[in-house]
Amino acid sequence: MIDTFECLIASLAETLNGAEVPCILWGQCLLNIHGIASSIDSIDFVVPTAYLNEASKALDNFRGLVPCTYGHDCLWSPKKRKAEEPPYHLHLEASTVTVALYVQARILWFLPEIGSCLTLEEQQLYLLPRLILASNSTALPPRRPDRGSGFFMSGKYPVIVPRLCLLMETFMRLYIRDKKKREGAYARTVIRLLTPYVENEEHPGSVEISDLVRRHYETLARGDELVLPRAP
Repeated sequence: MIDTFECLIASLAETLNGAEVPCILWGQCLLNIHGIASSIDSIDFVVPTAYLNEASKALDNFRGLVPCTYGHDCLWSPKKRKAEEPPYHLHLEASTVTVALYVQARILWFLPEIGSCLTLEEQQLYLLPRLILASNSTALPPRRPDRGSGFFMSGKYPVIVPRLCLLMETFMRLYIRDKKKREGAYARTVIRLLTPYVENEEHPGSVEISDLVRRHYETLARGDELVLPRAP
């Protein structure tokens, strides 16, 4: 991810927050920040489920974003998409790159719903162990050749991202939920990319991965399928 993307992401987050919509960076940009090189076809954010309309209106007024006119050529079209289709997306002007919004109920449904703002008190209570700023050079890796963008070099505006432990847990949950769907196959692909971090204790954030998530990743790495207890 180049610096222009970093500035754009910060501006988008600022626009959403300016409309009193908290947001968490997601998708390909997040993988790059955590050290997984990925082409940037979309800049994705997770917003509170009840704030999707407000978030959409805020982005409608963002300069340089235009409605989708690509039809079947759009990466979110039924034939092309790999990840779950976002309920709302726009395109960067004269580009196939999108800016997409997901609701928390579909991506981070297992966390308490974030409120109208991410206050320091909320972070201390339940978000801080799972979320960090994209500019955190201690909890995120640096930029390295062929290893993603790493932490944001600029703290111009605070962009909130999941810690590695939350990223890995989320894709495990998405895989378990959607493994019989196309979205599950995408989650499985990301899990393969994240698996090396299970044993790499030198990678920032790896020591925070829970034992349960580690076991699930190791099971899939062996080629075994997860055997989960039946719901009562």
